[in-house]
Amino acid sequence: MPQFEGEPRESETTIQELPEPRRAEILWTHRRFLRNSSFWLA
Repeated sequence: MPQFEGEPRESETTIQELPEPRRAEILWTHRRFLRNSSFWLA
């Protein structure tokens, strides 16, 4: 599993400051991350 720079929650705020290609990459990665959210919420 890829490591996140900073905490996962930060992506929701900083994502608006990123260019479109990077946003798409993070959104796609974040969707995969949410699939494993039960692991982080445990």
